Amino acid sequence: MLRKSQLSRPLLVIIALLMAALACYSDDPDPLGIFEFTPVPPTGTPLPAPSASDPAKYVLSDLLLCPRPTGGGASQCFVTNNPEDLSAGVINASGSCEYDTELEVLYIGRLNPETIYYLIACGGTVGWVNENRLMGPVRFPRGESALTTAEGAEGDLFPISSQKPPTPGPKINCQVNEVVEVLESAGDPQTGQIWNLIRCSGGAGWVEQERLFGPLPLPGTGGLGMIRPDGETAPVTNAPEAPTTDNTIGECAPNTVITTNNIQRLGDTAFYNLTCGDLQGWVEDTYLIEILYRPDSLVLIEVPKPATPAPAVGAESSDTGDTGTTDGTDATDATATAEAVVPLTAPMTENPEFATDSNVIGECPTDTIVQLKQTTLVTGEFFYQIECADKTGWVYNDYVLTGVKFFVGTDVQISEKGFIGDGPNAGFYIKDEAGYLGSNRGSSGACKVDTTAHILTIEVNPDATGGGVTVYYQLTCENADEASDTPELTGWVSQERLFTTEELQSEPATNGLIGG
Repeated sequence: MLRKSQLSRPLLVIIALLMAALACYSDDPDPLGIFEFTPVPPTGTPLPAPSASDPAKYVLSDLLLCPRPTGGGASQCFVTNNPEDLSAGVINASGSCEYDTELEVLYIGRLNPETIYYLIACGGTVGWVNENRLMGPVRFPRGESALTTAEGAEGDLFPISSQKPPTPGPKINCQVNEVVEVLESAGDPQTGQIWNLIRCSGGAGWVEQERLFGPLPLPGTGGLGMIRPDGETAPVTNAPEAPTTDNTIGECAPNTVITTNNIQRLGDTAFYNLTCGDLQGWVEDTYLIEILYRPDSLVLIEVPKPATPAPAVGAESSDTGDTGTTDGTDATDATATAEAVVPLTAPMTENPEFATDSNVIGECPTDTIVQLKQTTLVTGEFFYQIECADKTGWVYNDYVLTGVKFFVGTDVQISEKGFIGDGPNAGFYIKDEAGYLGSNRGSSGACKVDTTAHILTIEVNPDATGGGVTVYYQLTCENADEASDTPELTGWVSQERLFTTEELQSEPATNGLIGG
């Protein structure tokens, strides 16, 4: 999943939060007219939040997991519309999340002194889960960077397990103080341990999250960022240590674009060796903010659909005195037709500023893939210069939904880096629809490795809280099953499982351990 700053949360989540805050077990089982809450036990009060004197195990800001139960169990982590336990046969389930998918907490309610329920979100699913089915907090979300830390007398070696614990497997050696990418997280309900699947110079494998430092605001090398616009001028030192009169060699002003060259940890602080104009030196991580989209990168322009106000109950036409239209056309059909032809466009301005009636020089249609020309930060807000519809102008951050790697119609290589599943079951599996795929279960087949696939279309799915999105590509590829009567497959795959030529040349394989 790709994170995006300042991405507006959809109306669904606002409704979900209101629903959570007012989740009543009462004689009126549906106080909001949204869900039907079970009327037992009868009480006229909302499901209260845990008190400060008797808190829940987790808090709203925590990122949680629903681990696979020890000894098996249901095929997925099922959730319910109501704050209640799953019934036999999960007949009251309203949706599901893949096991070990990151869960965002929307509300926490205490049913009684022993029972707490969490309203959680995963992908497009929102529902209730009992606290005893959850683990957390996850310190390193998927896609974050972290720094490996030393333990005991290991020296420069940082061994990790090639197989997801508790399954034994050969070790892979990373380096201490190496910047790694977090690919997935998983929980072990027997030990209570949370593991991270990381990619390092030696390959990919699993490590306890306590062995990692971070998350880091920027990659250790090649990161593009800025000195925080709302902060102070950053002192630049000649060594990775707190600034003093003796070691300070210059300053880097707020809003200045920087690139990272190296990283070192000192206690609980990460220091970046960076280039700031003509100056190169070390700066504390607290001064830095990441630029999400680099110049020359591909991004998707996405304009949210405007909310349609509901018609007033009992409203009548001023022309006819009834609820129909004057020409006999159904009012609902007329409204739907009008909405269908309304173009959604992002306003483009000549300078990096918010659009007004007087400064718009062009418009970029929604769902357009464009290439960024420049990035700038104005009063704490990102603006991006793009070329769209024969115009060059600036668009506001909220219209740049996510970065994409490939245009529709391009060819990509199928690589082992995008395998999912373990051992002999690992493969480049694809799905009939755009959605998460963590194993061969639910797949429509596997693409043959080291062959070329053709991208047909792109779909972007926001998560349930609007805090991030996942890019999916529909592609055609050669079937890995040579005995199949279908030599060519068509299906969907997440962007994180496809790699550019540069990525394939520079990064180690993940040994078939990544899901998506």
